[in-house]
Amino acid sequence: MIKNLLNPGMPSKLNPSHAQRVGLVAEYRPESVAPLSAWMDTTHNQVTLDGSAPLFPTFDGVVDKFTAVTTVPTDFQLLKNQTVEAWCKTTNTGRYTVALSDSPPAASLFSPGFLAIRVDGVAGTGNAMTGLADLDPVNWGTLDLHSNIPVNDATWQHLVFTVSYDEVLLQTTIACYINGVLNVSRTPMGDPNGEIQSFVGGFAQRFGVGVNTWGSNMWDGSLDEVRVYDKALSPDEVMANYRAGVGGTHGYAISQTALSGEYLASSYSSPNWIDVSGAGFNGVGVVPLFPTFDGVVDFVDMNNTVCSDTAVDWTFEVWCNRDSTDLGQTTLAQTRGVGGWVIRDNGAGALNPLDIHFMDPYGPHVGVFPAYADDAWHLLTMTWNVASGNLLCYADGVLYSTTALAAHGPGTNLLLGKGNFNHWKGGIDEARTYARTLSDIEVMANYQASKNRH
Repeated sequence: MIKNLLNPGMPSKLNPSHAQRVGLVAEYRPESVAPLSAWMDTTHNQVTLDGSAPLFPTFDGVVDKFTAVTTVPTDFQLLKNQTVEAWCKTTNTGRYTVALSDSPPAASLFSPGFLAIRVDGVAGTGNAMTGLADLDPVNWGTLDLHSNIPVNDATWQHLVFTVSYDEVLLQTTIACYINGVLNVSRTPMGDPNGEIQSFVGGFAQRFGVGVNTWGSNMWDGSLDEVRVYDKALSPDEVMANYRAGVGGTHGYAISQTALSGEYLASSYSSPNWIDVSGAGFNGVGVVPLFPTFDGVVDFVDMNNTVCSDTAVDWTFEVWCNRDSTDLGQTTLAQTRGVGGWVIRDNGAGALNPLDIHFMDPYGPHVGVFPAYADDAWHLLTMTWNVASGNLLCYADGVLYSTTALAAHGPGTNLLLGKGNFNHWKGGIDEARTYARTLSDIEVMANYQASKNRH
């Protein structure tokens, strides 16, 4: 088992309620849109964007746009250490959220320095986020970085592209983040002209939001909270900005693809926990004070075998809280039969991390989920992928552990709150099973979509 050393909680040094301010060169928030005329910069630099989007935050893809000339401070040197960021929503492709260029307005299309985020139709990857960091006409497009998942599904997406220049190694790393999670990155080492020693371009002179810097490929969809930094945000800072922007107009929906079991607090009516996904796996049990499980007799048989067999891909997620006074052995969930698995604290006398034990053949895997002693609700998610042979375990949307598994025999019905020898003391709510492997992005989106209910 490989542990992810990143603390799944918010880093204490970062404020989860506000976007990061250090290195912020320009920021455009919804409250700073002047009716029909301009989008005002909320930083001290006051880089006002002229234009209009009458139905803001909706951009029509025809005329709606905001642009500026002599944009950011003169020391903002493209392709050195930057971040561009935007919240956006679209079903279209080939359109720009934000773009900066170091060529003056009268210059030709291709400029020595160009930095942008675009939603584009890329062969083999679907309609992806594209981070552009281009140098010159000869090497146009050689530094583009395409995400490997679509982002034009008509839901709000948080897109971030960072450029980080190493002054010692004389090389640049470019990275794309989607909804707070690193999707792809690259440290380019060469181009058609030989090894690239420096990707540093000129100083930014043109800036477009909802349009590229030469006046075309206008955004068709919604656009909000655009930011430019003169530093490369760290992964923690990107995640903090994502979490700060979730909610309100940037709400998220639970992933519905291959959802084969969904159980909500509102769908429990003793003794039944109704599957609202439409798959028909209705649970039966007795939990008189639902969603509180008493640790003695309370449990629900979910009549659901979607996540019981390692011969197929699946995902299981559940919101839970553990009674911090319960220091004995406890079981959260199981599909245990001849095969299957069980999630439990198998220790005693302390609140230990949760283990997962697979059967047929027996294989214990220790500490796949963190130990929580805060009596608070947490979302625990685990995904299984046959092709990779990896079981990924997430805590509150963030990858916590990776476990390589051999094949195990299939289990039986999913039970919540009960093992063969003990029960769960605390809360259990909002459980889901999927007949596929959710991505990192989808796991985080599900967490964000449901966290305010707990």
